[in-house]
Amino acid sequence: MFLTNAKFSGYTNPCILMELLQIILYTELYSCCVEFITLEGDNLTRLFPSTSLDLGSFKLDSVHFFGILAAFIIILTVWLKDSRIVSMLSAGGVFATLLIVICVFCVGTINCVGFHHTGQLE
Repeated sequence: MFLTNAKFSGYTNPCILMELLQIILYTELYSCCVEFITLEGDNLTRLFPSTSLDLGSFKLDSVHFFGILAAFIIILTVWLKDSRIVSMLSAGGVFATLLIVICVFCVGTINCVGFHHTGQLE
């Protein structure tokens, strides 16, 4: 059973403490989202540095484009009311990670591309 911030803060009796706890919890949630948006925007900018969006007079460089894209994706997951959808997103991440591991293993073992046995093992 998951407790939302409002339910968790509802366990405190006085109204002032409940309001203070809600402010603290929502500030922490906001801080984590902003930090994650910045982190993902910077990572995607380093992967794709020459990306830009030009729509007439509206121009976005890669830093702002990926920041807005990350914010859009994170806001969609924060607004979800049903935690089963978030768990499906998590399962998709696990599936993508397994797929990458399998692809790297196949590339390393097929057609003499990688995993060469050279040097001394200690």
